[in-house]
Amino acid sequence: MKVNGPSPNIEEGVEIEWLKGGPAKLRHLRDDEAIVSDDFANEQHLVVGDTFELLSQSEDHAKLRVAGEFESKVGIFGDVLVTQKVMADAFEQRQDTTDFVILEPDADAEKVQAILTIGAEKAFPTAEVLNQGELREEREGQIDGVVQLFYLLLALAVIISLIGVTNTLGLSVYERTRELGMLRAIGMSRRQVRTMIRYEAVITALIGGILGLILGLIFATLIAQPLKDEGFTLSYPVGSLILILIVAALAGVLAAIQPARRASRLDVLQSLQYE
Repeated sequence: MKVNGPSPNIEEGVEIEWLKGGPAKLRHLRDDEAIVSDDFANEQHLVVGDTFELLSQSEDHAKLRVAGEFESKVGIFGDVLVTQKVMADAFEQRQDTTDFVILEPDADAEKVQAILTIGAEKAFPTAEVLNQGELREEREGQIDGVVQLFYLLLALAVIISLIGVTNTLGLSVYERTRELGMLRAIGMSRRQVRTMIRYEAVITALIGGILGLILGLIFATLIAQPLKDEGFTLSYPVGSLILILIVAALAGVLAAIQPARRASRLDVLQSLQYE
């Protein structure tokens, strides 16, 4: 296995989409210069040639001139690229946080990773050695954690909705006491009364679920539009959406248990006399 020293060509290990400047400018970056992301440039209204200041944790003001601009899709470098001297002097950061390893064409990637992992564990116990696939899975895991949090919030919303549907049906049964007594008097069985209340609950739950899905799809589409330039691709989980509707219908059935039981147990004579 051939081992080379640090390469000045970052584009050999990471693909960067340059808007202004390029790899040569990054290699020959001066201590008073910086290369910024397009997001940072837009937020701070900066163009190549402008100067700006960064406040470090040591309250040092680093005055820099914009020498280039890159797309911020990668999300690894942050928003501002400066020299190592500036990082050490102004930000008191003298250790690497991320290193990229470039393999020779005939190198065994798994063997190289195993050797690097052993060395990293001995020298830097908190460091991780990841290949491109593992790095992608790590980022996806972070996103999955956020998605799971939203599912938890959704579950809490469903529980609150169940309480709301139950209260609504209970109030409906109370207000329709005379109507229910009349239905029982003309031949409706207790089972049919329970079924009617369940249908009402399911319809109510489905209306809420469908409206929620429509609004969610609209807001997701609107939010995704500005993110297209960042490489964000919107996809609709059709299976999950259908499952949510099914869960909403089942939740309606659960919410109707108590009101339906109460409606079926109403005394016919007392219900007809109810005002």
